[in-house]
Amino acid sequence: MSLTPRQFQHLVKRHKREQERQEFLLALINRNVVSFSMCRPKDYTPQITDFMPSRWGRDEDDSDEAALVRLANSIATPEAINKGLVRVQ
Repeated sequence: MSLTPRQFQHLVKRHKREQERQEFLLALINRNVVSFSMCRPKDYTPQITDFMPSRWGRDEDDSDEAALVRLANSIATPEAINKGLVRVQ
């Protein structure tokens, strides 16, 4: 069974989204551990993107922030949205 180029591209995009989702979840845990640890940085609050290797070296712009919000919303539960823990656009 062979894939058409369109099917292959869809699989590549789905794989990339899944990798970004896993990276986001791990970065969220890491950021919270650092932010609430005994030796947390006092001069700045770490951002989630500080712990996401795929985002390192990129310029910060609105499209990255919007992409992170969409990613967070895609994994958010209705309870988290109702409590206001996740921003919904």
